[in-house]
Amino acid sequence: MELQWQRQLEAERLLAGVAGQLAAGGVIEVQSLEHLERLLEEASGQLVVLTVYSRSCGICKDVLRELEAVCRESRQQRARIVFLTHDMQDAFDWPSDISRMYKIRSSPRFLFFVDGALVRTASMADSRQMATSRTQVERVLHSEHRRLRDTLWELLVRNAPSARK
Repeated sequence: MELQWQRQLEAERLLAGVAGQLAAGGVIEVQSLEHLERLLEEASGQLVVLTVYSRSCGICKDVLRELEAVCRESRQQRARIVFLTHDMQDAFDWPSDISRMYKIRSSPRFLFFVDGALVRTASMADSRQMATSRTQVERVLHSEHRRLRDTLWELLVRNAPSARK
């Protein structure tokens, strides 16, 4: 009973600190569906990019590093983009509530939100299913990174014209 009470207090503190998390910038780790909903509500008028990853995915780790670089670049350009990440599995290796809500079966998956509404999803090619050489896999992954970056900036310009304040 005490453990449940502590979890409830922690969840309430997390939800209460959403405005501070958004003001701090950087990539925010989403803990639950309620946390995501509160972040989307607080980030109204901004482009929100949710990257759903898996702890055991090597490509996901590369994507998360790239996401940090894109986040820094967008902050330098004063683009109004909120970057979120979420592990698609919970602590017991079951699909998380966000994964079930958006029917995410593979990772990495990118969800783009504008004003709280999902406007586009994107995913990357799975290099484990490519029966080619290492250089070809690296080339495909590089083009996938470029395609995702282009999608991000396209959505930013089209859906958030106030991004260049």
